[in-house]
Amino acid sequence: NSSCNTTVGYSEDGCLDQEASRTIQRKIEESGVKEVEAIYRSLKPSLRSLITDIFGNYVVQRLVEIGPLDIVDDITAHILASFMPYATHVYGCRIVQRCLTARPGVVLPLVKLHLIDLVNDANGNHIVQKAIETDPVICEFIVESLGGNIVKFA
Repeated sequence: NSSCNTTVGYSEDGCLDQEASRTIQRKIEESGVKEVEAIYRSLKPSLRSLITDIFGNYVVQRLVEIGPLDIVDDITAHILASFMPYATHVYGCRIVQRCLTARPGVVLPLVKLHLIDLVNDANGNHIVQKAIETDPVICEFIVESLGGNIVKFA
């Protein structure tokens, strides 16, 4: 895919293909801030479908992991606006986990708010595990929230 060789022309289609997704991830890793911002601007209109795509989610993960602060904040805000649909999606939960690691103070309140639903969901449960890794103090909150049902969830 020739569009992966330049900043201009990055598209949702380019990230949905496995090889192009890998190429764009490498480009993000190797580029300076200005080019990463240009890549993100071209991908932003397709962010929802990239987050929930088998290969596109890796591009978004890479942006959250190594992108500039404004991109991380923008992706995190996008995730928070549709928290539960992403948190319970097989690929979306991966982006939520990355945002949780990058911005725990912003994401943890929603994890707490939706704790029972997350614990009961196969994908959401990964987010609860990441929350425990990110902020071990949350364990006390989890135990208190689950109350008498702690054995049921164990």
